[in-house]
Amino acid sequence: MPAIKHRLARVQDRINAISKDLDISEERAFMRYVYAVLFDKNYYEDEFEDNVTDGGSDKQVDIVEIEREEGQCSIHLVQVKNTDKFKGTVVVQMRDALEWIFVRQASEYRAIPNKALVAKIDEIRATRLEIGTSNMFVYLHYVAHGDASAISSDFSKEVDVTLRENASEFGDFQFKIWGVMELVDQEDLLEQTRRRINVELPIIYDVNKPSLIRYGTEDVRAVVCTVQGTDLANLVAGHRDWIFDENVRMFLGHRRRVNRDIVDTAQDPKESGYFWFFNNGITVTCDSFDLIDDPDNACIKLTGMQIVNGRQTSEALVHALAEEKLQDNVRVLVKVFATADHDFVDRITLTTNNQNAVTSRDLASNHTLQRDIQRVMYNRFSYHYETKPRQFAGLPKAERSRIISNEKAGQAHIAVVLKLPAVAMSQKSSLWSEYYKRVFTSPVEQLLAAYKIYEYCARRKHPTQGEDLDKLDEAIKRYGIFHLTRIIGETIVGNKWRDTDFLSTFIQQLGSRPETLDRSYEFAFGMLRESLREHRAEDRPSLFNVFKSTEIHQWINDALEKTAHQQKSSTNS
Repeated sequence: MPAIKHRLARVQDRINAISKDLDISEERAFMRYVYAVLFDKNYYEDEFEDNVTDGGSDKQVDIVEIEREEGQCSIHLVQVKNTDKFKGTVVVQMRDALEWIFVRQASEYRAIPNKALVAKIDEIRATRLEIGTSNMFVYLHYVAHGDASAISSDFSKEVDVTLRENASEFGDFQFKIWGVMELVDQEDLLEQTRRRINVELPIIYDVNKPSLIRYGTEDVRAVVCTVQGTDLANLVAGHRDWIFDENVRMFLGHRRRVNRDIVDTAQDPKESGYFWFFNNGITVTCDSFDLIDDPDNACIKLTGMQIVNGRQTSEALVHALAEEKLQDNVRVLVKVFATADHDFVDRITLTTNNQNAVTSRDLASNHTLQRDIQRVMYNRFSYHYETKPRQFAGLPKAERSRIISNEKAGQAHIAVVLKLPAVAMSQKSSLWSEYYKRVFTSPVEQLLAAYKIYEYCARRKHPTQGEDLDKLDEAIKRYGIFHLTRIIGETIVGNKWRDTDFLSTFIQQLGSRPETLDRSYEFAFGMLRESLREHRAEDRPSLFNVFKSTEIHQWINDALEKTAHQQKSSTNS
C-alpha cells in the first residue's frame, strides 16, 4: 500500500504549485485542486468560481456541482477541509444542509446571506420540478487533507445516519469520503484515462482454418489470435509514448542478443516466415474488446489497451519497419485479456515473460508507491527517479546527472538510515522483499540524501592520478562504498534523518557543492581503515567476505561510538 506521507507530499506539492500559479491562498488552492480531481477539470478554469459556495453561511457546502443529462441530474455537494481531521460534527452540518436545499421553504433558504448557495438551491429546486426527485442523484463529498482509513467511529456513525435518512429519497444517494490516498488515486486514474488507447487491429482469420482461440471466466475475457507484423509495428509506432505504460521494463535496446535475433528474423526473407514459431508474441490487456470475425475484414477492436508483455518484440518490429526491412510475411502471436482487475494484470505481467528475465525491480516499477516517489522527487528537487532501466535514456546529456536509480537510492538508504551497509552491498534483492516497505515508505528526502552521499563515494571509487594504495585501501575503494556512505551519513546527518527540512538543505548543498563531503570522506576512509586493521581483516582469506559480513556493522558502530565519545571528552575538557 502506498505510504500516506508520499501522498501527502504529492497533494501538498500540487497545492503549492496552484497557489503560486494563481496567486491565491493554500486553502483556496486546495479547493481548486479538489474540484479539478473530483470533476476532471483544469484547476484554473473560471467555471470553478461559478460552483463555489464557500464563505459565510455556506452550511458546510463549499462546492455545488450540478450535472444534467437526458432527464436526469447528478448533484454533488462538496465539503473541503484543508486539515487532516474528519469530524462527525461536520457530517451533521452537511446533513442539515440537505434539509435547507431540499426541504425548507423558499422564504427560509432565500434569507441565507450566502447568495451563491441560494442561487444553487434555486437551480436544484427548479430541476426537481422538471424531472422529479427519482431522477435526481445526490452525492455528498467530504474531502480532507488526511487519512480516510483512520476515521473515527463517531464520524462513521454520522455518515450511516445520513445514508439511512436519505437513501430512499432520491434515485441514488451516496456519501463519499476523500483523503489524500483517494485524491491521488483519482488523479492517477484520470491521467490513465486520458492515455487510453482505443484501436482497431486487423487480424489473420480464415474461416476454413482454426485461427482463433476464445476463452473466458466470469471476470476475464480472452482471445488468442495472429496479426501481421507490419500492422503491429504501425500500431506501436503510432502510440509509442503510452502503449507501454503498464509494461514493467523499458526497451532493452537492439544490441541485446535476444532482441537482435528478433530483428534479424523479421528482416531475413528466408527466416521471416517462421517468426510466429520462434517468438513468444505479445500480451495485451484492455478494458474490453470486440472481435470481428468477418473473413473479408477481420479485426479486433480494443478499448483501453496496453502491451504488458512483448515490448522487446514490438520495438524490434518497429525498428525493422523503420529500416524498410520488415518482411510482409511476418506474423505475430497476440494474446488479449479484457479485465478490470489490476491485480490480475500484474500477475499476467509476472507469468508471461520468459524471453528476457524480469527482475524484482522491474515488477516493482509500476507500484503506486514508486510512482508517488517519482513525482514528489521531481516536483521538489527536479531529480528524475528511475524505476526502470533506461527509463530516461532520452534525456539531454546535461540532465542525466539528475537521474536517480531507485535501486541505488534504496541500497543507500539501507546502508545509511537502516545502518546495514553489508546488506546494501551484498543482498540487493532484499531491497525488493523484506526491506521494501521500510525503505520506500520513508520520506523522499531520506532516499535522496542517502543517494547523494552514496553517489559521492562511488565517484571516489577509482584512484586519483598518482595515488598509491595498499591492499586494504584498494579493498575499501572497491567494496566499501556503502560502508563509507554509512559513516559519512552518521557523522554529518547523525540523528537528523527525520528532519526533512535539514535534509532538503543538505541535498541542495550537495547538488551545488559536492566537494563539501571531501573532508568527511577522508575521515570516514580513515575510520574504516583503522577499524579493519584493528580486527585484523587483512588476515582473513577474503576481504570481500569481510565487507559483506554482518560483523562489520558492529565494527563500524563501535568506531563511531568511540569517535563520538572522544569528541565529547575533548569538548568537556
